[in-house]
Amino acid sequence: MTQPTANEQEMLFYVNRMRTEPAAEYDLLVNSGDRDVDSALSYFKVDLGVLQNQWNSLNPAQPVAWSEQLEDSSQTHSELMIQFDQQSHNLPGEPGLGQRVTNTGYSWNRLAENVFAFADSPFYGHAGFAIDWGNGPSGIQNPAGHRISIMNDNYREVGIDVTSENDFNTNVGPLVITQHFANSTAINNKGWLVGTAFRDLDGDSFYDAGEGLSDVTIDITGINGTNFSDTFNTWEAGGYQILLNPGNYNAQFTWDGNVVKNENLTISSENVLINLLIEAGADPTTSKGKIIGNVFDDANGDRIWDTGESGISGWTVFLDTNNNRQLDNGEISTTTDSSGEYLFNNLNPGIYNVVEVIPNGWTQTFPDSSNPNGNETYQLDDNESDGWTSFGSQDHLIFNRFEAISGLNTIDSISVGLSSRGNPSKIFIYEDQDNDNQPDGNEKVREVNTNISGTTGFTTIDITDTQVNGTFFIAALYTGDEINSNWIVRDNDSPQGDSFIALDNAGTPNPDSFSAFTFSSNKWLLRANAVSNNLPQIVEVTADETVVDVNFGNQSLNTNTGSLIIGTPNNDNLVGSTDDYTLKGFAGNDNLQGKNGDDNLLGGDGNDLLIGGNGNDVLTGGSGLDSFQFNSPSEGVDTITDFSVADDTILVYRSNFGGDLAKGGLVANQFILSSSATTSAHRFFYNSSNGQLWYDSDGNGATEAVQIATLDGGLAMTNADIVVI
Repeated sequence: MTQPTANEQEMLFYVNRMRTEPAAEYDLLVNSGDRDVDSALSYFKVDLGVLQNQWNSLNPAQPVAWSEQLEDSSQTHSELMIQFDQQSHNLPGEPGLGQRVTNTGYSWNRLAENVFAFADSPFYGHAGFAIDWGNGPSGIQNPAGHRISIMNDNYREVGIDVTSENDFNTNVGPLVITQHFANSTAINNKGWLVGTAFRDLDGDSFYDAGEGLSDVTIDITGINGTNFSDTFNTWEAGGYQILLNPGNYNAQFTWDGNVVKNENLTISSENVLINLLIEAGADPTTSKGKIIGNVFDDANGDRIWDTGESGISGWTVFLDTNNNRQLDNGEISTTTDSSGEYLFNNLNPGIYNVVEVIPNGWTQTFPDSSNPNGNETYQLDDNESDGWTSFGSQDHLIFNRFEAISGLNTIDSISVGLSSRGNPSKIFIYEDQDNDNQPDGNEKVREVNTNISGTTGFTTIDITDTQVNGTFFIAALYTGDEINSNWIVRDNDSPQGDSFIALDNAGTPNPDSFSAFTFSSNKWLLRANAVSNNLPQIVEVTADETVVDVNFGNQSLNTNTGSLIIGTPNNDNLVGSTDDYTLKGFAGNDNLQGKNGDDNLLGGDGNDLLIGGNGNDVLTGGSGLDSFQFNSPSEGVDTITDFSVADDTILVYRSNFGGDLAKGGLVANQFILSSSATTSAHRFFYNSSNGQLWYDSDGNGATEAVQIATLDGGLAMTNADIVVI
């Protein structure tokens, strides 16, 4: 079945909280402190006295169970509200509510719909439905139909769709919500046991998206004459449910190897709610704070903790007091539990660098390498040469001074400004071990021979990873011929005072023993490029605050039989080969080509082009306007994990897909939303029920259609999403 997402599970939790304890819900809504809810109460001038009187008449109702079919009908309606960019219970060409629900195969005898196309969060959406603010008397809709639907005890099932919509060209969003309440004729006299299992990370005693526990085992056993036994696990978002015959039962909840709850219950013809709340450690003492986070296995390397990706147990996380990204004596540390969670409690208010210890064989994916605290370019110049400087025909040893950002950095390359008058023969790194702010010969930590031939711009020289901390120097040796002047490219702009030079009148200055002086009037075109595989999470903790979701993602370097190629924050061209490759573009507008093999392509940020090539590839564009290119219908079936009809494009190569395709946007009559082609003109069809995208060379069945991709189901695709190249 289609399970609720974390946002949908949060709304389901709120609905059942209100239905089972309406009296308590009033205060949780009107005194929530939620800025958006408070703003709506003020904007609509909601009379809280009237609202309280209405609320006093509410009676508890049985909880509702999740329905996959009702979720399907809800999702279809949300997508139409986005397509037509309006909030409505009936969009152009849309059947009535009853027919829409019937079309999903759901057999009903009672039905209601709530819609909200302008919600800021699940809680805000729930508050809007429950309070029912609007332009009616006292700032409340009359009648309060949304609240009436929520509290109607005749409804026993619900489908909730929460769809994000952040396109600046639309008015609806950022969340578009549809709720369908109903009673199924198929339930008869049975009752649902429903609930949510969650780790209360923020200490508010209620479920929030991201707190769900997906690994709770529930054992249901009949007691007192009821013959029944079943075992199952909670859903990814933490919810669970089971339909039971009337009788007496015991529900046992096991988490992390321990029985954490054991409760007897009686099922009649009404549903029963049992939630499981696991405290996330004790609350911090007065005026102290707490940090909670997780270390997770980012199996697909997309920097997001996706459904199905597990936490990593037994990893060390520490508070890095000296910012060197190494666990030192005296620094507070902890290890992750079986679910990958860690916490630091009773912290003094302040700013903390939270760092994980990464074992061999793993690479960090989140925080990602575009994080400014881990991927730096150290430079003094402004990207342009302002001329040359010479101190004669002898060798010149030049230096630029830098201060490592955020403690320990790893220098993996050095960039040098090129010149038509000569380039360096060696480059160096020196670390200011005696803290005198100038380079000394006995402080050299890296020396690299070069072979540079360019004359303009910059060249970057890869070096063995070299760790620096505090003040360090990048140096270059320009070799003279003792006849002609040795001219060094320079930058004249301010600020100055961080460049040095060492000369030797006898010829060659010794890189291990020299006397350097400040080159106060100019700067050298020398840069250091740093990258870290161990980035910190910088967290500010205030008094009596719990900071949650301070997470770290990591990917095993041994997850596939091929190779891992990781890009940079710049525009990269990453190409695989015959093996199964993982290509990770990160930031920048990247081109990723898998070639042969079953590849995993991750575009990351930016506007990326992903070409899987032969094999069954997994393509994840990430943020930005991404394109997914198919060179032939016989390459394999690729999975596009995050295709957006608003942002992304399918590219097909004309010469291999058939001559009747014209270059440019696909002609409207060559595409259909269907499970098959229905006319001879159709060349592509998208099955919205399962997300399959097919190519049909003739549209009449003479030649069998070929599936080329699998996308998310339920997309409002059109011919405009496909471009012929």
